[in-house]
Amino acid sequence: MKIIAIEEHFITRSHLDYLRSRKDFPRREIVEDEKGQQIEKIWYSPSCCFATNPEGPDRFLTDLGDGRLQEMDKAGISMQVLSLTAENFAAEDGIFWADCGKTGYQ
Repeated sequence: MKIIAIEEHFITRSHLDYLRSRKDFPRREIVEDEKGQQIEKIWYSPSCCFATNPEGPDRFLTDLGDGRLQEMDKAGISMQVLSLTAENFAAEDGIFWADCGKTGYQ
């Protein structure tokens, strides 16, 4: 029997770089916490933020190769339907991403 995972996500390194370069929301920033460890703050608005390890969940989300395939095999998954995790972009940002091929930003 084939198992198809239909709600799987990915993000590209260039998309992460773009989010980290933004001054507006949503955005990401890598900072040091009170213990001197690097954390990544993911800002959705001025009052809505959560922190994560910069190499935490994103290392799985950016893997579209052997690592993902190995994890799928371990779980018995035959196929995944992937969608870009886009961190609640506004419509004008959607236009940017639809037009990214013309700008050369990938």
